[in-house]
Amino acid sequence: MMKNQVVQTSVTQRWMPAIAIAALVIAVFGQTVSFGWLNLDDDVNVTHNPYLNPVTYSGLRQLWTAAYEDLYVPVAYTLFAAETVASRLFLGDKPGEPPDPRLFHTVSVGLHVASVCIVWSLLTRLTDGRKWAAAIGAALFAVHPLQVESVAWISEQRGLISALFSLAAVRLHVAHGDMTPRSTAARLTAAAAVTCYAVALLAKPQVVVLPAMAFLLDVWRLGRSPREAIVGLAPWLALAVGAALLVQRLQADARVAFVSPWLRPVVAADALVWYASKLVWPVNLCIDYGRTPAAILADRMSCVLAVTGVIALSILAIAPQRRAWRLPLVISLAVLCPVLGIVPFLFQGYSTVADRYAYIAMFGPALALADAARAWWAGGRRWLVAACCGVILLLAALSGLQTRHWRSAIAINEHTLQVNPDSFLGACNLGAAFIDAGRLPEAGKWLARSVLARPGHVNANLSLGIVLDKLGRSEEAASCYEVVLTLRPSHAEAHNYLGVICARRGHIAEAADHFREALAAKPDYADAKINLERAERLLNAAPR
Repeated sequence: MMKNQVVQTSVTQRWMPAIAIAALVIAVFGQTVSFGWLNLDDDVNVTHNPYLNPVTYSGLRQLWTAAYEDLYVPVAYTLFAAETVASRLFLGDKPGEPPDPRLFHTVSVGLHVASVCIVWSLLTRLTDGRKWAAAIGAALFAVHPLQVESVAWISEQRGLISALFSLAAVRLHVAHGDMTPRSTAARLTAAAAVTCYAVALLAKPQVVVLPAMAFLLDVWRLGRSPREAIVGLAPWLALAVGAALLVQRLQADARVAFVSPWLRPVVAADALVWYASKLVWPVNLCIDYGRTPAAILADRMSCVLAVTGVIALSILAIAPQRRAWRLPLVISLAVLCPVLGIVPFLFQGYSTVADRYAYIAMFGPALALADAARAWWAGGRRWLVAACCGVILLLAALSGLQTRHWRSAIAINEHTLQVNPDSFLGACNLGAAFIDAGRLPEAGKWLARSVLARPGHVNANLSLGIVLDKLGRSEEAASCYEVVLTLRPSHAEAHNYLGVICARRGHIAEAADHFREALAAKPDYADAKINLERAERLLNAAPR
């Protein structure tokens, strides 16, 4: 009995730092379990995803064999499918209604806890077994406010599961280097690392740069030769190249955010300085900062500050007394590389920077803090360690407050407009959220504002048309639908809604034509089918 008790105590002590960090994560993010769905792609990815409502074998096969919404991330959609099925089975969701978001939010918190534990394990190895110093670094990774978006937004489970398998791949790669070369255990560990990386890429391809992170750890921290590191990471590099080529093909229309290659370094510098500033002062975070390439380049002061900031960061990195910061800084830079704007990507149409892009990049600051905590403790400066813990608790409090903004679509979009009053995304989504809440006059106000900001935006015009129609302003609604059809001639909903207005005017033949166009674009569109049948009955009953 005594022996078992000693073993149990030893295991508890070994894992106590991880348990403490997990408890902190749950204390900060546990509130999300009661949050709802958001109109930030949650409908596209889950609640109205045609391949998940209902979940079928053929739907899953489609998600694994072809891209959906210009993305090939079958692992993420398989997770969504599993959660949808589990929610239907255990939470009693009614057929035809969206699944219960509580299970999805619970999974998000669980994924984050798992990632944090892997970060702690990796930092423990990199700090020569200093578990509590590693815990301080992992706590920064866990509760920094930049991590809130990834945990609180269900659609960003794509990033969470990708990050989890990415971090697992790096941890396994580091463990492989500690094993006897060519042993069975080493080979199995290397295979597991490659498999984890492949899964990560199939969840979110932003991690194409993960081999760079593993290489830097190999050479700068673990003492392996560059040749040895490259040979060990060769399968990772092959997977990364394949994923990059696939993304380039699927998102060829990223030209919407195109700027001259000569100016992209300025955009990237602005993004890098922005991430550095939010790392130090993480306030006024939102879903849309409006930092598009055009907006950045049009502001001369922003360009000057961006270049000056990068120069300052470079001087800081090469300063002899700041040598310990170089590896964490380069790791963060490497991880952020795909989303700095050197290579255009779709979301740049709204903003080059976003909180979720910093999720894995936070490992760099976490490593720097773990190293500092180890040095402070060994050097007798324990008051600095205590101060660090106080700062982490302050960051946890800030994250708790930031998380509350994600409780509903109205709350997050209102907060976005407080931070960035010019946010088109916030105005458009707030208008849509007010439609769902039945607050039509408010919806019309924000949607009119979004259309004024971007007259050529399809969804904004369509949503405004729906609101105006419900408010009895059918002529103005018809104009909105006509704009949509000018932009996208085969838009099924616009044809159907415009057909209804034509029918009200007594133009039955014109209405029937619109219903036919709607069905041609979307053959399973039930409303258009019913409307066409009614229109044809009226046409057949009319005197000839």
